[in-house]
Amino acid sequence: MSTHGASRAAGARQRDRSGTTGGAAATEDNVFHVRTWQEFRAALGGGGNAGRHNTEPRIIYVHGELNAWEAADGSLT
Repeated sequence: MSTHGASRAAGARQRDRSGTTGGAAATEDNVFHVRTWQEFRAALGGGGNAGRHNTEPRIIYVHGELNAWEAADGSLT
Protein backbone atom coordinates (compact mmCIF):
# COMPACT_ATOMS: atom_id res chain seq x y z
CA MET A 1 0.00 0.00 0.00
CA SER A 2 1.38 3.40 -0.97
CA THR A 3 1.63 6.14 1.64
CA HIS A 4 2.39 8.86 -0.91
CA GLY A 5 -1.24 9.99 -1.09
CA ALA A 6 -1.61 10.06 2.69
CA SER A 7 1.47 12.20 3.18
CA ARG A 8 0.36 14.56 0.44
CA ALA A 9 -3.07 14.89 2.10
CA ALA A 10 -1.43 15.59 5.46
CA GLY A 11 0.71 18.25 3.79
CA ALA A 12 -2.39 19.88 2.31
CA ARG A 13 -4.02 20.00 5.74
CA GLN A 14 -0.90 21.62 7.16
CA ARG A 15 -0.95 24.35 4.51
CA ASP A 16 -4.67 24.99 5.10
CA ARG A 17 -4.02 25.81 8.76
CA SER A 18 -1.68 28.70 8.05
CA GLY A 19 -4.50 31.26 7.78
CA THR A 20 -6.55 30.09 10.75
CA THR A 21 -5.53 31.24 14.21
CA GLY A 22 -8.67 30.41 16.17
CA GLY A 23 -10.36 32.69 18.62
CA ALA A 24 -7.93 32.52 21.53
CA ALA A 25 -7.00 36.18 21.04
CA ALA A 26 -10.62 37.35 20.72
CA THR A 27 -11.55 40.27 22.92
CA GLU A 28 -14.77 40.19 24.93
CA ASP A 29 -16.39 42.35 22.22
CA ASN A 30 -15.69 39.64 19.66
CA VAL A 31 -17.40 36.74 21.44
CA PHE A 32 -20.84 36.13 19.96
CA HIS A 33 -23.80 33.90 20.81
CA VAL A 34 -26.01 33.54 17.73
CA ARG A 35 -29.39 31.93 17.12
CA THR A 36 -30.28 33.22 13.64
CA TRP A 37 -28.62 33.45 10.26
CA GLN A 38 -28.63 37.25 10.48
CA GLU A 39 -26.87 37.17 13.85
CA PHE A 40 -24.33 34.73 12.41
CA ARG A 41 -23.58 37.00 9.44
CA ALA A 42 -23.24 40.00 11.75
CA ALA A 43 -20.84 38.04 13.98
CA LEU A 44 -18.71 37.28 10.92
CA GLY A 45 -18.37 40.98 10.24
CA GLY A 46 -21.45 41.76 8.17
CA GLY A 47 -22.69 40.75 4.77
CA GLY A 48 -20.99 41.06 1.42
CA ASN A 49 -17.24 41.48 1.23
CA ALA A 50 -16.95 43.39 4.52
CA GLY A 51 -16.74 40.21 6.59
CA ARG A 52 -14.27 38.54 4.27
CA HIS A 53 -11.60 41.10 5.01
CA ASN A 54 -12.24 41.38 8.74
CA THR A 55 -9.48 39.28 10.29
CA GLU A 56 -10.09 40.13 13.95
CA PRO A 57 -10.07 37.00 16.13
CA ARG A 58 -13.58 36.05 17.20
CA ILE A 59 -15.46 33.24 18.89
CA ILE A 60 -18.95 32.40 17.67
CA TYR A 61 -21.21 30.09 19.66
CA VAL A 62 -24.12 28.78 17.61
CA HIS A 63 -27.25 27.85 19.59
CA GLY A 64 -29.66 25.65 17.66
CA GLU A 65 -29.84 25.35 13.89
CA LEU A 66 -29.20 28.18 11.46
CA ASN A 67 -31.28 28.46 8.31
CA ALA A 68 -29.75 30.57 5.55
CA TRP A 69 -33.20 30.91 3.96
CA GLU A 70 -34.69 32.58 7.02
CA ALA A 71 -35.48 36.30 6.62
CA ALA A 72 -34.96 38.84 9.40
CA ASP A 73 -38.66 38.60 10.32
CA GLY A 74 -38.44 34.82 10.74
CA SER A 75 -40.22 33.94 7.51
CA LEU A 76 -38.61 31.62 4.97
CA THR A 77 -37.66 33.04 1.61
